[in-house]
Amino acid sequence: MNRSLRLVSVLSALAVGAGCESNPSTGSVGTPIVNTPEFQDTDLGTLTTRVSGFAWDPEAFFFSWITNGGPASPITPIISEINPLFLRSVTQNAQVTMLDPVLGKPAVPPVAAAANGFWVSPTVPSRASPPFFSLNAGGGSLPTTQPPGTPATLPPIPPVGRYLPTVTLRPIATAHSMCVLQESLAIGDNGILDAVARYLTATGTPTTALDFVDPTKFHGVNVFWLFQPGFPMLRAPAPGTTIEATSGQVFNVAWQPPGSTSIPPGLQSPRGFVVQAGSPTSGLGIIVVTQPASGPRAPGVRFTVVDNTTDAANRRPWKFDPINAPIVPGVITFAGLQIRPSTFEPPNPYGPVNGAHLCLP
Repeated sequence: MNRSLRLVSVLSALAVGAGCESNPSTGSVGTPIVNTPEFQDTDLGTLTTRVSGFAWDPEAFFFSWITNGGPASPITPIISEINPLFLRSVTQNAQVTMLDPVLGKPAVPPVAAAANGFWVSPTVPSRASPPFFSLNAGGGSLPTTQPPGTPATLPPIPPVGRYLPTVTLRPIATAHSMCVLQESLAIGDNGILDAVARYLTATGTPTTALDFVDPTKFHGVNVFWLFQPGFPMLRAPAPGTTIEATSGQVFNVAWQPPGSTSIPPGLQSPRGFVVQAGSPTSGLGIIVVTQPASGPRAPGVRFTVVDNTTDAANRRPWKFDPINAPIVPGVITFAGLQIRPSTFEPPNPYGPVNGAHLCLP
């Protein structure tokens, strides 16, 4: 943040006359020079914050992990620049900006993600509230070469036709000079949303993935991916969970290897996702909530994480505070939530995870 420093100098002297008749106890008294620096906010309207993070595709990351053995994978599903599963899923050249929820539009020009998915938005307006949200405006693609350490047995990730504009539902309170480790997620047209579109089409409402960002067809679409408790960068799916919403249609989503013969033809997306019709929960913690434009638009929606599994060994049921979120037309809203165990969590050996640099409200 840019601040101006004004140096205030105070100089005064007190002289008492001297003479033969003067009081001997009265002498010359002086006040020394005092240089007191005073900070003044003379340019509050122009304070800025440097925001940085990674642009990546959660479906691609999951595809790499599940085809490498899933829970039995020797590579832990964590977000790290040294994890080949993560590096396979970064969206190079994605256009990332900051959405201002007050104005309903980007606050700064978009910046391109580098080859490793890293992006920097150097001049986001500084403020504690309301927070900004990262907006992956689309574009970008997965790496064309395999990062070091990639298992040779991994199949190629089905490429998207296009990435849809995606808002990551993680608040960024720019009250500090910098915000790091932010995420800008990108959802494509051939994975989770394609599975929901196929299900809607099969049940009588012709739909494509691109329709979900058409305000004349949907007021808004929220994609939730619930992750198990653990290390803050862990992205292991939370099975047997779902979301309840005060408005909209809720779809629980599962995955099977692409081309699975156990799924009716036409219902599985190229990346292997499929709607779990009739299931009260998702086997992977993937939930899509749509707000069809055929009905009235709610001013906001309250989302509640639901886990009805009782398992003392794994400290279930898992929990998460309810989320109140506005409906944002024309974009996909993505929330990757690491839910919490039902009992006390021991102190994190890696230190606190809510430092000022994370810019949480």
